[in-house]
Amino acid sequence: MLFRSHQLSISPILSAGSATITSAQIDLSTNAASFFVNMITQNNFVLNSTTSTVFTVSTAPATQLQLLIEGESALPGSTTGKSASPATPFTAGQFYGATVNAVDNHFNLVPSAVATINMTENDSHAVQTNIQQDLSSGSTIFALQFFTASNTGWTVHVSTTNGDRLTDATSALLPVNPSTATKIMVTDRKSVV
Repeated sequence: MLFRSHQLSISPILSAGSATITSAQIDLSTNAASFFVNMITQNNFVLNSTTSTVFTVSTAPATQLQLLIEGESALPGSTTGKSASPATPFTAGQFYGATVNAVDNHFNLVPSAVATINMTENDSHAVQTNIQQDLSSGSTIFALQFFTASNTGWTVHVSTTNGDRLTDATSALLPVNPSTATKIMVTDRKSVV
């Protein structure tokens, strides 16, 4: 499938029995793309519909990082590059995954990208933050762990520190619920004189 439910509406002019389509844009890389051309009657000639031979659509160069928080899935060729939503609310202290992909402008994975990725969480008590990992075949997976409950949520930010310079990515706010109570904290009020 060349486009996800996308139809081109163009009217090429035939010259000597052929025409060239120059306004087609292909957003999804694939090894098996083809065009289906449905022709209508033109100048009293009935033209047959046809499908092109299969051709490969390659990815463009990597331009940005794609951050997929657990629950989200990559959707190459789409406007956002992802589907679904993070599996929030998360629970404080639990581990969750964050996949980072090097992608082109149409969110196609670029396996040839080479970079070191830095991942930070803005939860000030998180220990799984400011961690660096290298891309492998254009991708890497980080373990996330938030320690502070927050109804508003925390964000995850990824950037390149070495190699290909790719545009950073930041998650949406990720709400975090408190974990199960395991301790009782007793405090002593000191009197003020």
